[in-house]
Amino acid sequence: VPRCIAMGLLLGLAMQGTGINAVFFYAPKFMALGGVEQPMLGSVIIMAWNLLTALGGLALVDRVGRRKLLLPGVGLMAVSLLLMKPVYAQIEAGTLGSLWSFVLLFAYIAGFEFGPGTLFAVVVNEMLPQAVLPTLSPILGMAMGCTGITVTFLFPMLEFHLKSSVFYIFGGIALAVWVFFYACLPETKGQTKGDITRCMTQGKWVCFGKLE
Repeated sequence: VPRCIAMGLLLGLAMQGTGINAVFFYAPKFMALGGVEQPMLGSVIIMAWNLLTALGGLALVDRVGRRKLLLPGVGLMAVSLLLMKPVYAQIEAGTLGSLWSFVLLFAYIAGFEFGPGTLFAVVVNEMLPQAVLPTLSPILGMAMGCTGITVTFLFPMLEFHLKSSVFYIFGGIALAVWVFFYACLPETKGQTKGDITRCMTQGKWVCFGKLE
């Protein structure tokens, strides 16, 4: 059970601790750098992309597998976040084309929706033993919500002091989560609830994707 709880908490951290709300807060600035000056139009474009990628993630989760979606998704989020500060500085300096503002923003959203945004509930419900699922699932959901509230509360202060360098913090969190998942997250596609429960309660923490 401790391994299941750790997996759920890290998934929640991947969803809310990597700054999804902060990225949407910054989105109008990103869109303005790309030449979209009207906030309403920018919001429509972002919401449309968010919806398309969410539907794409839902369509692939049973075809591709959880681990094979989650690792690239979180990895794409980490790379996008770590590049935001230097890339946007180069755009403002005129040494990079404005198209890159769309690339990083859309890449981050795609990574989120193909990864933790789609898979949190799926992975938590598969990995928690049935006996504790009704109790621990809402607790993990509440922990994720508290993480989101904390990030939303702290972001204005962090952004005031760090400016766009704040995205290095979110990128570092995403990178740490990726390393944990790479080492400890088994692939559960096509596995029975009993096999998953046995792996999560009796197997090794470090499994590199193998359900054993």
